[in-house]
Amino acid sequence: MKKLLIAGLIASTTLIFGCSQSDTKTEGTTAESNSGEQTEENTTAGCVYTYNGESTKVKWTAYKTTAKVGVSGVFTQMGSDAPQKETSVPNMLNGGRFEIQTTSINSENEERDGKIREFFFGSMANPLSVRGELNNAKGDDESGTLSITLSINDSKQMLEARYSVDDTYLDITTQMRLPEIGLGDAAKAMNKACYELHKGEDGESKLGDEVDILITTVLMKKCS
Repeated sequence: MKKLLIAGLIASTTLIFGCSQSDTKTEGTTAESNSGEQTEENTTAGCVYTYNGESTKVKWTAYKTTAKVGVSGVFTQMGSDAPQKETSVPNMLNGGRFEIQTTSINSENEERDGKIREFFFGSMANPLSVRGELNNAKGDDESGTLSITLSINDSKQMLEARYSVDDTYLDITTQMRLPEIGLGDAAKAMNKACYELHKGEDGESKLGDEVDILITTVLMKKCS
């Protein structure tokens, strides 16, 4: 089976939220993919693709307040099947499996990370890990679409994603809507724990339903 180290994910896959006294409106950033001109080599036949697993990074961006102030972080512990060499990027993606250790959440704020572990992941069944598999990748060696099947909170959830190749980088982007994937209660628990810190100028406390995910890895290509 073809493999790719990506960690939501997702989250990432997977998620996290601004919840500390040091949070400010200037804190957040949205997930951005590498961009640039595609080269003629991207469409050259006879190429073999793999990736550098050690280079793979998973970034999440969640949103607090009604003004949608972004709060970002990463997961530092993840694993996957060993990467395989394939003749196209979609073939390389299909069948890739990964696992994220949720305790490795890192938003560069220990207070926030502790609350995320306790109130968000702690509200879920099987809170210590999130597993996923890539499938249905369609496109070419420059861009395309794929699906990510997440095993999270004792259920399987499907996320639609896109991939793009820029020079030596492969980016995968997706968005999780927490109520739609069975994480609405976990989000409510998190917002309750951080009620005052999730208030904006209008006085309303809110944790957004959306979490953006960006996965980046170094793509290695050898063409004959």
